[in-house]
Amino acid sequence: MEPLEELDLQPSSGKKMREIREKGIVLPFPSGEDYRVRTVSVGRLLRRANLPNILIAFLTDAVYHGISNQKIANFLALREQQENAVAFLESMQIICEEMFMEPRVVVNPQADDELTIDDIPIVDQGWAFDRCFRSARELRPFRPQPQADVVSVPETESVPALA
Repeated sequence: MEPLEELDLQPSSGKKMREIREKGIVLPFPSGEDYRVRTVSVGRLLRRANLPNILIAFLTDAVYHGISNQKIANFLALREQQENAVAFLESMQIICEEMFMEPRVVVNPQADDELTIDDIPIVDQGWAFDRCFRSARELRPFRPQPQADVVSVPETESVPALA
């Protein structure tokens, strides 16, 4: 391993680091819908009032112990428990209100770029929660992007006959 003095390290650009939070990124979601979303910090969520207890517990644990794929999966599994159903749905609404930039998630949509949480399929809400706490670098499209370099195959003059 090279000593740090020999590496040509440059600080990351603050502008690039905050770009997805400020401008968002359009991502295809599992339902096939595309949304402009942004990253959301744990601190921003904790500063909101009236959070469901299960979301407060998740966020508080994240502050002190970090977030892992397993913790996200455990939280998403709460939707399977009857006693947590309403709190889980309220949590998804809060996450989507903070994360979705276009269309925006609001309680009473009036504008063309607004919808309610009920308009977003539950599969997209869960996927949003999974992506919400990831760094901007980790946000990747759900669907694979098509390859840009496609070569056409020349046609042949003789085609063998089928027997």
